[in-house]
Formats: sequence, structure tokens, C-alpha cells
Amino acid sequence: MHYRYASENDTALLVQLRIAFLNADKAQPNYKQLSDGLKRYFSTALQSGSCTALLAEEENKIIGTGILFYYDSV
Repeated sequence: MHYRYASENDTALLVQLRIAFLNADKAQPNYKQLSDGLKRYFSTALQSGSCTALLAEEENKIIGTGILFYYDSV
């Protein structure tokens, strides 16, 4: 097993994993909106550094994730 940081190339994978975590179904009326929003978020956040995702891989398969979301508060 090895670990690596997710890159922008992993956006589709992160969207898929997040949707599975939320237990969202493609038949839900807001599925496309959720998927598109997550895609925009991860693309922007990974590039800007406001999100860091660590992926655990074994035999070329993702077996675990850890995601840190950074935000400013006053």
C-alpha cells in the first residue's frame, strides 16, 4: 500500500467517491447539480490549495481517502 496526494487529474475520482459517501443516486432530481458542483469545487480547491486529499492505493486501486477542507473564519 502507498499514499499519494490527489491532483487535479483525480477530480473525477474524488467526485465519484464523494457521491458514493453521500449515498446519492443518479435517479435523484438534484444528482447532476450535485455532481457538477463537486466537480467545480474539487477542480478549484485542489488547484488553490483550499483542499488537500490523500489517497491510499493498493494494487492500483483506491482503498482509502482522507480529505482536509480549509476555510477562513472570523
